[in-house]
Amino acid sequence: MELDPKNALAYARRGEIYRAAGQLQKAVDDCAKAIELDPKSAFAYANRGAACGALGQFQRAVEDSSKAIGLEPKYAYAYSILGEAYRMLGQQQKAIDNYSRAIELDPKNAAWYVSRGMVYSEEEQWQKAVEDGSKAIELDPNQALGYIVRGGAYGQLGQSQKAVDDGSKAITLDPTNPLSYTLRGIAYASLGQDDKAIGDCSKSIELAPQNAHLYDCRAEVYEKLGRHDEAAKDRAKAKELGDAKARAAMPPVK
Repeated sequence: MELDPKNALAYARRGEIYRAAGQLQKAVDDCAKAIELDPKSAFAYANRGAACGALGQFQRAVEDSSKAIGLEPKYAYAYSILGEAYRMLGQQQKAIDNYSRAIELDPKNAAWYVSRGMVYSEEEQWQKAVEDGSKAIELDPNQALGYIVRGGAYGQLGQSQKAVDDGSKAITLDPTNPLSYTLRGIAYASLGQDDKAIGDCSKSIELAPQNAHLYDCRAEVYEKLGRHDEAAKDRAKAKELGDAKARAAMPPVK
């Protein structure tokens, strides 16, 4: 910071900008400098925690977001970061608890409902996932993720046409998100619309060819259709890519 090298907030804000731009190590470095200048900056700890989480350093994200909460106990954003870190560490109940606290503090933020809905889906609490997806849509009807969460849960509850409808809406809002196509493809398979099912699953792979999870999803559709050789190829490709562990509300094919 050329103008004021002792301005902690300036470093923290630039770190936030770096994080949003995907320059994660720069974000960590700037927030660390902000913390050095102002050890009581909850904002700096929270943003460093978010950047660490994006880098896959989930335990560091837990530590930084917890520190932010200790400094500012009603900081909803810090609870959301802590919830995501616990989610990625596989501590789902802690993730739910922290997202719930973020919602309690900031009930108008659609993102918190989307995130908690994803965890509910991972825990197979499908009706709660539907409710959180619906609330996210109510708060922000132009966000695709709410439809993805709700549509995935609808599919698992056997409400395949509702899943197709939500997948279609998500695609309209964000045609670049592969999960929307996978969700709709699996729902089409459950409805017996085979060509549409394969077309959507293939589109999702076209958008994210390095995501192992998407190949596994298409393999499930192929297996349901009795196309076992093609399913085996997709399973092999997924194994080759490794477990991407894409945490999304994707139901199995029924």
